Amino acid sequence: MTASELNRLRDLATELGVPSFPQYATGTKVLVRGAERKTFKGFLPKIGMLPLLELGVSLARLERMARKVDLEEPLRTKHGRELDAQSVADWLDRRVRSSGARAMLEVATQMIFAAEPRELSLLYFLLYAKSSEGVQRLAEIEGGAQERRFTLGAQAICQRLADRVRERGAKLHLESPTRAIAQDATGVTVDGVRGDAVVVAIPPHLAAKIDGLPAERARLGAKLPMGSVIKCIASYATPFWREAGYSGEAISTTGTIRATFDDCNAAGDHAALVAFIVGDPAKRLRDMPDAGRRQLVLDELVQLHGPRAGTPVAYVDKDWQVDEHAGGCYVSLLAPGVLSDAACSLRAPFGRVHFAGTETATHHMGYLEGAIESGQRVARELRP
Repeated sequence: MTASELNRLRDLATELGVPSFPQYATGTKVLVRGAERKTFKGFLPKIGMLPLLELGVSLARLERMARKVDLEEPLRTKHGRELDAQSVADWLDRRVRSSGARAMLEVATQMIFAAEPRELSLLYFLLYAKSSEGVQRLAEIEGGAQERRFTLGAQAICQRLADRVRERGAKLHLESPTRAIAQDATGVTVDGVRGDAVVVAIPPHLAAKIDGLPAERARLGAKLPMGSVIKCIASYATPFWREAGYSGEAISTTGTIRATFDDCNAAGDHAALVAFIVGDPAKRLRDMPDAGRRQLVLDELVQLHGPRAGTPVAYVDKDWQVDEHAGGCYVSLLAPGVLSDAACSLRAPFGRVHFAGTETATHHMGYLEGAIESGQRVARELRP
């Protein structure tokens, strides 16, 4: 791919006048395992010499395996069906012996996918990593997938694109969930709106609920649930962690919170930490009353960042699992065997119906970069 193709989001943000700033990552980090709390700097935490060595070896092995995956047709990868038949947990069981190394690989998987290693096909894990230039890049801040944030929020990209569409005379029908798509020889009809073609750009499990799509497509979508994540933001009078020389980044292998990051704004006048509850812990907390969940999160923030973390000036969380228009985050999950059993491609058009969305991307799937790639692909499909 060319350099410009690998920076679609950056170029689009520049074109739309949406500024960005680097994710704060300066200072000491925290690792909590049970009752034990340690601090570290750099990418890999202090888990003991032998576990750290095994962690490095395991990451290198996964990187080598990912580089061999065929992005366009992953089942053409050598031993592709065998890789698809096993879960990431199966691979960890066979390849990683130390509890410390395994715990860190599990946390990385949970944070990247908002899912447990047992829920993911190994081939899908490797495909996802290859799509985003490697496992380590997915997990890193500096030079990685978490490196930059939008000053006005990521929604500013969508808002300014919507403004451009309106300026060109097109209509946007918002808050109008689509239930059915009908097509014939001359066009398509979506909730009374007529057009030449339609692009479906929602997660496959939601698209599976739309009438008028092929049955095999619906069956495939039903096999692609989203990850489980609750995102929590605690705001403070000052960024006390920065003042103490900490980055705000913390990892917990045993708590309800799996990771936290500095969530201060670009101007520096809003201090906040963001915490992620992912995988099984998110499922367990799905039905917990708001007050109980808030207290649990604040108690763990105290364990991670000290007493001052327990008294925020404001707190808010979002359970993406219960959002009917998302059903979870961040991306669709492929369990063992799903790639091999898929009756149709996620990218294959169905007559006048075309499919986009980050799940259909070949590069940076699961991210905005992948979503843009998929949109450009569909634009080529629709071009006369």
